[in-house]
Amino acid sequence: MKKIIFYIVVAYGLLTAPSCGPVGARLPNMEWRQLDSVSYIKANELGEGKPFAIIFYSSDCENCQTETTELLKEIDQVKAFHIYYVSIEPFADVKYFSKYYGLAKYENIHVLQDYKVEFPKYFHPTVTPYIVLYNGNRELQMVFVGKTDIDLIVKSLKSIKG
Repeated sequence: MKKIIFYIVVAYGLLTAPSCGPVGARLPNMEWRQLDSVSYIKANELGEGKPFAIIFYSSDCENCQTETTELLKEIDQVKAFHIYYVSIEPFADVKYFSKYYGLAKYENIHVLQDYKVEFPKYFHPTVTPYIVLYNGNRELQMVFVGKTDIDLIVKSLKSIKG
């Protein structure tokens, strides 16, 4: 039964992907501010050749908070993958979210501010969290819209080749 649910949700994720390009579409080159407030990271630097997730979130979103708590409970399952939390909120809110959840202590979790509001212009998220999974070549693999079971996200990340 769990496998059936897994495939249904994955199919749903694939069907929602056209809002940000078809599966296989390359991640456009966006630039986001890092927590030190002076460094920036560009999309073409993400993942370091391994699959990764971008979680578009809002700090006051209850589902985003719940998913972050659940993700941290499964942190050993995702240590091999980079997780990029991206928000368009004011920098102080982005920093507070990271501090509240202690995200800075995890090498594979990066909290970023989309100060140019590029993510929503490209992906057109209608709710948060909005999670996109990419392979190591920065090609779109899956999209999850809204609250998603963390086990499904972990399984999906692990299933992505390259």
